[in-house]
Parts: sequence; structure tokens; C-alpha cells
Amino acid sequence: MSDWLSIDPGKFSEPEKKTIRGVEINVYPSPYDIPDAIRGYYDNDKEKFIIEFRYIGERHEKLRSDTEDDHLILKAGKKTGRIYELELDMNALNANAVNLQMQIPEKTIDAIDRAAKTLSRESKKSGNPRNYLLSSKIVDHRKNDLVELQPQ
Repeated sequence: MSDWLSIDPGKFSEPEKKTIRGVEINVYPSPYDIPDAIRGYYDNDKEKFIIEFRYIGERHEKLRSDTEDDHLILKAGKKTGRIYELELDMNALNANAVNLQMQIPEKTIDAIDRAAKTLSRESKKSGNPRNYLLSSKIVDHRKNDLVELQPQ
């Protein structure tokens, strides 16, 4: 299993402009919704590449699993909707060491973006689509470091 890669939350706390009762304000994401670390590793038993996100404080909530497509399972908090883990099926992708570095970030970012769009349409799932997009940006930001470990 790989080491955690630190994330500077300040790089990802861009304000969103909102107009509330005629007043334009900047709304910042909660520091609890921005991952402070990320890691990626290949799990030989599952034959999947795993990307995990760590947040401030400990995780005390149960996770729900959403299958985003044939290749990716997204595990998010049932109450917060924060993404904690992504499982990317390397067999379904027919990935090998040559294209692994390109496919993992690309497929992961695409799946998170689709999940954010689905989340914004479905009110029954918890979470903020903006938090999903933050996770997507973080994967893109650390993509080269995430895929250093290759499947054996």
C-alpha cells in the first residue's frame, strides 16, 4: 500500500459566487469537505486499483457504494456524500503497465464528474456535487504520483 500524498486544501478552496437575496457573496467549501491527503495502490486480491481520500478528523460514517460504470465503484459517506474510496477495475479496462498511468486518472476523473452530474439531478443522495468536483481536481493534481505502483 502506498503512502498518503498530502494535499494543500488552500489550492482547492476556490470560492463560488452566489447571489442570495440580491447580494453577491463568495461561498467557500468547508475545510472538512476538502481531502487533506490521497493515495493510490493496486490491490492484488481484488485486482483493482484503489484511490483513497482522507479528510480532517476520523471517518465515523458508513459508506455507500455506487457503481458509476463497468469500471468504477465509488464509495461515499452516507451522510456527508464525501468520496472516500474509488475502485477501478483494471481487468474490465484491459489495462496494462503501458497505459495504466493514462487510464487511471482519465477514467477516474470522468467517473467522478459523471457522479457529480447525477448527484445534482438526484435529491435522494447526500452530498454536494461541488465536493465531487474537488475530488476530481485533486486526482488530476496528483495523478502522476498516484499511479507509481504498477500491477504485478
